[in-house]
Amino acid sequence: MTYEEAELLATVSGYDYSEKKRFIVDAVLQADEGVKTIYPQSIIKGIGQNELKIVSEWPRPIAVIAGEQDIGINNHYIQHDVRFRNLWNNKVYLVPNAGHAVFMDRPNEFNIILQKFVDEIFQEKKC
Repeated sequence: MTYEEAELLATVSGYDYSEKKRFIVDAVLQADEGVKTIYPQSIIKGIGQNELKIVSEWPRPIAVIAGEQDIGINNHYIQHDVRFRNLWNNKVYLVPNAGHAVFMDRPNEFNIILQKFVDEIFQEKKC
């Protein structure tokens, strides 16, 4: 994989060609060669776990925190077409001004939502 190809792939995960986020490109380049081949093929051929089946059957609460500007995810589809069995608060949390790596783009907003989820889940277990 060339550096330019790694940059292109990294843009889906929030790389914006800045020095600050260059570590994403480095991570892509350092990934195991097998993963670089297997991962795209698994998506194309539908190999691996069926995420739709998992979220439609999962008995525990699922929190979904997505970036509003994520170029790798169809947020409309996630919000309206995916049939979650146990979506926390019946809501997909869309964070403005964030891409695929919400935790990196908007860490404060991400952490607030995640903390509420964790607090609520563990509160239920105490009862």
